[in-house]
Amino acid sequence: MAINPTHVVMGRNIAASGSLAGEMKVAAISGSTGLTLNQMLIKLDDNATADVAALIGDAASAYNTLGKIEDVIIANDAALRGDAASAYNQLGKIEDIIIALQADVDANELASDNAESTLTSNLGALSGGLDGRLDVLEAGAGSAGSVAKAQADAQAFATAAIADLVDSAPGALNTLNELAAALNDDASFHTTITNMVAANEVHVDRLVSLSGMAKDSAHLGTFSGATIADNVAIKVALQSLETKVEAVQTDVDGNESDADAAIAANEVHIDNFATLSGVAKDAVNFGTFTGQSIQDNRVLKVALQDLETAIEGNETEENTRLDKAGGFHVENSAGVYKLGWGSGKPRVSFSISGADVTMSVDVE
Repeated sequence: MAINPTHVVMGRNIAASGSLAGEMKVAAISGSTGLTLNQMLIKLDDNATADVAALIGDAASAYNTLGKIEDVIIANDAALRGDAASAYNQLGKIEDIIIALQADVDANELASDNAESTLTSNLGALSGGLDGRLDVLEAGAGSAGSVAKAQADAQAFATAAIADLVDSAPGALNTLNELAAALNDDASFHTTITNMVAANEVHVDRLVSLSGMAKDSAHLGTFSGATIADNVAIKVALQSLETKVEAVQTDVDGNESDADAAIAANEVHIDNFATLSGVAKDAVNFGTFTGQSIQDNRVLKVALQDLETAIEGNETEENTRLDKAGGFHVENSAGVYKLGWGSGKPRVSFSISGADVTMSVDVE
C-alpha cells in the first residue's frame, strides 16, 4: 500500500478536522501553524541538517528515511494489521475514529469553556455576595445579621433561659451542682426516698396503733369523761388536760398552803397541849407520879383508867362511910347548901348572904 504524504501527521499535537481526503493540518514542532507534510519536510530541510539529524536520531539505516519506513510498512502491511477488527485495520478508518474523537473532545472543550465561564461568573457573584455577607457578619452588635448581633442575641437568650430556669430558687439551690448536693449526690434519689417513705409508713402504722385511732383520723373521737371534749385534735385534748391539771395543781397548792397553816396552828396546839400535859413534847408517857393512884410511865388513857379505878374505889368507900346508900346526899338549891340523910330524916341547910352564913335544921 502506498502512503500519501498528506496522510502522515508529524509533531506532538494533532489538530485534525475534516476527512483524510482534505488537507490534514498539524501543529509544527517549532510553532502552532498548520502545515502539510511537504511543507513540513521543506521546513525541516530549511531549519538545518542538525534538526534532520536530531529527527533521525539513532534510527538504523534501514529506517532513517520516510521512504525506507514506507517500504517497511508496505512490506509488513499484513503483519501490522494483525488481528485488528475491520473497523480499525486501515489508517483511514483509524483517522475517521480519531477525527470523531477529536470532535467529541472539541465539543467537550467548548462545554468545559462554557462551564468555566459560567463558573467564573457564578464565583464572581458568589464572591461579591460573600464579601457583602462578610461585611454584614463583621458589623457591630447593633447590625442585624452580624456575628456580634447573633452573639449578643444568643447571650441574651441564654441569660433569659437561665433566669427562667433558676426562677425564684434560693441562692443555695440555683445551680445543678447545688441541687445534686441537696440530693446527697444520689443518682437513685427517687428509689432512696421511696424506700424511706415505705419504711416511715411502717412507723406511721405503729403510731396509729399506739394512738388507738384509725389511720388518717382527723380527731380523737369521743371521751367518757368531762375533761376532754369529743372530736378534738391531739393538741386541743392536751390543752384541756393541761388546763385541768393546772387547775388541780392550783387546788393542791391551795390545800398545801392550808395544810401548812393548819399544821403550824396544830403545832401551837400541840405545844400548848404538851405544856398542859406537863410532859415534854413528843413524850410517849407521863413519866413518874408521886402518889399511888397512877402508876409511873403510863399513857394518858391508862393514867385516866388508873384514876377512874382509884376514884371509883374511893367513892365506894366514901359512900359506905357516908351511908349514901341509906339516903345521905348533898345538894345546892338557889344558893342554899343542904346535907340530908333521906326522907323523914334531919337535914341541915346553909345559906350565905354576903359575909353572913345562916344554918337551919329541919326534917326532910
